[in-house]
Amino acid sequence: MTSLFQRHSQFYWPADTEQASGQAVDISSWSLSGNFDPYAEGTRDKFTLRCPADTAYPFLIPKHRYMYKKTFQRKTHIFHEQFWVEIAAYKIGRALGVEVPPAFVACREMPSSGAYEYASLSEWFYDYPGAPAAVVDRGGNLMSRLIPDYDRDKGKQHNFTTISDLFEGLEVENWREKWARMLLFDALIGNTDRHQENWDVVSHFGRRSVLRENLSPAYDNGTAMGYEVLADKISVKIRDMDLYISKGRHHLKWHIEDAAQAKHFDLLRLLLDTYPQAKLAMAEILARNIDPVCEDIYGLSRFDVINPAYKLSPERADFMIALLRARHRKATETVGR
Repeated sequence: MTSLFQRHSQFYWPADTEQASGQAVDISSWSLSGNFDPYAEGTRDKFTLRCPADTAYPFLIPKHRYMYKKTFQRKTHIFHEQFWVEIAAYKIGRALGVEVPPAFVACREMPSSGAYEYASLSEWFYDYPGAPAAVVDRGGNLMSRLIPDYDRDKGKQHNFTTISDLFEGLEVENWREKWARMLLFDALIGNTDRHQENWDVVSHFGRRSVLRENLSPAYDNGTAMGYEVLADKISVKIRDMDLYISKGRHHLKWHIEDAAQAKHFDLLRLLLDTYPQAKLAMAEILARNIDPVCEDIYGLSRFDVINPAYKLSPERADFMIALLRARHRKATETVGR
């Protein structure tokens, strides 16, 4: 069953349509079109906006909607590196064949100062120009069907056992394998934020008015890849890499009654024990060579950025690569071949 994302997304375009290091998307003029709207969900400032019809960027979809997402700020510290994680996650997903909304380096000139601000620009994964209308059921809405008092704020009841019960009643083909791919992807990037508002079921009517239901691509991936580690602590984390990785937890519990959220690789083990058929999907991802995408991640440190405060340092890029390689080894041990 082909999804709208598979039929229309730049994710499936040829490799030569990727963003080059000197092609930051300047959206300064986009804000004047009336399509630059606040988007309130989540902890990072973000806006939705529509790509102009006459865009000069070959990797963007004219007239399509995008999300401009800034970096996370905690008290007095701004995690300028975080938006790069969103872009690196897209590159990892594309290299490994895990669906992730394309994400690009974007910027805008701030009217108050004239300085340039940088952020990620992510492709909206439905409502493509000329595509059938989509109906989107947020994960939180779906969880609330089986858990009437579901906590949409913190998602403390978020668990895979309930998700399994939900999907047994949906028409999503191969949903176990699709969830296995997403959960493996989260383990590989160390994503701690796949909460109930960061996955959806996207439906549309196909030929002969048949309803098609699909799991959304893995979107909103910025809370990953060690973004929270300050620059002066990177060397310590690299030295104790296994310990750092072992502490990582998914947002999901396995069962609603579990006391704590599952650790990334424990969640994969539980998934394999319960659904052995998921192994093939995960093994296919892990069999891919990650060397090229590691080179792509390091290449982000050479991206042409006008404002140096937003530049990805080579040290940070090396750290992201080291994390990916270590997590890939751990996942391969967990899944086996």
